[in-house]
Amino acid sequence: MHCDFLMFKSLRIGHLDSESLFFELRKAERKGDQRLCLQICQILIDKGEWQPVWDLAQKWLESAEQYLDPLLAGYAAKLFRGIFVIHEERGRCTGIAAQWCPLHGECQCPDREEDLNDPKCPLHRPGSNHPSDPGAYYRRALKVWLRK
Repeated sequence: MHCDFLMFKSLRIGHLDSESLFFELRKAERKGDQRLCLQICQILIDKGEWQPVWDLAQKWLESAEQYLDPLLAGYAAKLFRGIFVIHEERGRCTGIAAQWCPLHGECQCPDREEDLNDPKCPLHRPGSNHPSDPGAYYRRALKVWLRK
């Protein structure tokens, strides 16, 4: 019964737009349903919407490291691996002063010459993970996972 429900849920979310997927991801995370989170994240990665996946993977990795939870580390590793594949296909992140990045997109700072920290800019907003190396996070998650 549970497998049938997961299959139904997977088919139901497969056609949703990105905003609806973000909502479903937050809902699944609140419920603690990591398997559904993984399914939603895979769909988001396929759509090129990897930022919420990165945020969740980072949260899971921090928890896994804090509590030495190999299962959560394995889930984080899967997510970082998916992002890593996109990273390799599109090209590596450019430097911090970049105007464009294959992963993060185009700089949206209004004054690119003077101020590179606009809250709406995917490259330079406070808390942005640009430049990033998902491979390094993937290896960190694997270290925790392998401690089991």
